[in-house]
Amino acid sequence: AIAAILTVLPELCVEQWEAFERGDFEKAKEIHYKILPTWLAMDKYNMPSKTKEVLRQRGFNVGKPRSPFHAIKEEDIIEISKALKHAGIEPVLW
Repeated sequence: AIAAILTVLPELCVEQWEAFERGDFEKAKEIHYKILPTWLAMDKYNMPSKTKEVLRQRGFNVGKPRSPFHAIKEEDIIEISKALKHAGIEPVLW
């Protein structure tokens, strides 16, 4: 399986794994809570389109969603933006 969260926040996922590997479970848990809002913002109806929006806000031109998926709502764009800020990533809104 390819986890969407690894695609959109790879640096945090690697940092979390490395903390876990060295036994720093508190740090791993802290990173988990930085990642969680982004995951929750994506993990709903129309997930492929939301994943593309996270990537777009990270500055990647990934194109528009293809059928049967559709563009996401403005409220979802805002939720994703807030989640990225929570993760310490400044979203690109263009």
